[in-house]
Amino acid sequence: MKTTLYPSFWSIKVMLALVVMIITGCSDDKIGAPSGGGVTPTKDFSALMTVLRDMEKKGEISTLKQGTNASTNRPYASFYVLQPVNHYDEKWQGEESNSLWQRVCIVDYQGENAPTLLNTNGYAMAKKLEECRYPDIAKLLQSNVVEVEHRYCGESLPTGTWDWQYNKAIHQSADIKRVVDLLKSKGLFKGKWVASGTSKSGMTTTFLAMHYPETCDMYVAFCAPFCTSLTDPRCGEYLINTCYKNHPQTVRDQWDRSWQFMVDLLQNKPLLKEVLEYNRAYLVSKGFTNYAQASESTLKCNLVNTYYHAQYGKAMYNHVSDWAKYIPDDIKEYTPDMTNKEHQDYVNFLRRYCYLDNDTLAAWGVVTKPDKIENTAAKSLASKGNDASSDDRNADPYTMQTAFELGNYMLNFSRVKPYVTDAEYKELLHLADAASDEPYAKYRANFEPIAPQVKEFVKTTKAKVLFVYGENDPFTGAGITSEDISGNPNVQLLMVPDGVHNENFLDANYSPSVEIGPQVSKAIENVMK
Repeated sequence: MKTTLYPSFWSIKVMLALVVMIITGCSDDKIGAPSGGGVTPTKDFSALMTVLRDMEKKGEISTLKQGTNASTNRPYASFYVLQPVNHYDEKWQGEESNSLWQRVCIVDYQGENAPTLLNTNGYAMAKKLEECRYPDIAKLLQSNVVEVEHRYCGESLPTGTWDWQYNKAIHQSADIKRVVDLLKSKGLFKGKWVASGTSKSGMTTTFLAMHYPETCDMYVAFCAPFCTSLTDPRCGEYLINTCYKNHPQTVRDQWDRSWQFMVDLLQNKPLLKEVLEYNRAYLVSKGFTNYAQASESTLKCNLVNTYYHAQYGKAMYNHVSDWAKYIPDDIKEYTPDMTNKEHQDYVNFLRRYCYLDNDTLAAWGVVTKPDKIENTAAKSLASKGNDASSDDRNADPYTMQTAFELGNYMLNFSRVKPYVTDAEYKELLHLADAASDEPYAKYRANFEPIAPQVKEFVKTTKAKVLFVYGENDPFTGAGITSEDISGNPNVQLLMVPDGVHNENFLDANYSPSVEIGPQVSKAIENVMK
């Protein structure tokens, strides 16, 4: 019988140490942070730049730049590679009118014989390339790091006709393969290649392994969901069922209180009305003028949907105990002993808590404010002076891809369903469906989920693939399971106890669990042999 393993922080470190020894043949005393310091280019990096400059002269790459990475204090190089918009256009001869310039960043270069970590980005790169991450896997492998921006994101945009049907996994996989083949052909990346990514980037890692399994020697996908429909209910159900049940009673009580909070507010009509009017004024002040004349029902649906999305997001990245403790013990209306300011402050607190926004929680010291992903094509186009109003170019690339092939998760509103009307419940489902409005809705008729292909791929592939999921991450509900793998010895699944939605396994809080290093070690050996 197939067994799902549950590694702790230290066992995952052992796991990656084995990857190091198997991939590089080095001993464990080589594991650690990148060697070297300062911003003076090393001999290896200077050799890399010499080759890249020659590639630029030959037209193989464009716009070569050099800078210093903020986290490693080591030099990086960035450039663009010309890609066909349609990789299956046999007539393509490198015409810019039918192409896109894809941005590539060599985040760190350790040398030609070092292993290379390929960061299969599912979105745009960091707005400032010096802020590109040096992932934990790279720290353990002491590897080169190559990051490829996802097509139609950031600055990797079509130069001519814009057609969203080519923002699909099969074309991004071909993009990545062309970049890897180009770099390998120059003799400066001779070591083993490991592709890795998290969430949407983990999906991109998996798609590369599925479409071009020979590109890398191993693929490590963290927290990658594979939705089977436009509104896949499994993630929402996983949050209210599995995530909830995984916790001890004290934490389950906190979850119950977080759900009951919205129920209590919906039942307290006078206070709800005040909160909604406060929200109306706030939204209008932020430029959402369509809410100026919105009905109370519309405002209510907006509030509930936002609260549930915020709950989902906080469950992904933080343990419920980190933020649920701020829930008011009871929902109270204005009383004579409250001053007007106290009442306004209380209503404002309820509004902010309903939104569970990162600014508020960061101010409370609950979360570290995460980086905001800027992945809309319109902003990049506007910065280049291009017309972002035609061809739906102002659409979000990720949401557009969900309409074509990725699908999306659906929140579970069962807790509040008895307290809203049927029409309001229908509106909640509509609001939670990110691709239900234009310009995405018109593409939904062409939806063909890629998830079934992934399920078939993991059963038979000979590629070495490792899937890592967090036990308390809602996206695990749409993740690969041991049943999907069906005994394929080349594919391994690891579940992180109490784990959430990240790949930072060197963080001591990644998995506060019991040590099971020997089992994890055996699992990795089985994957790598």
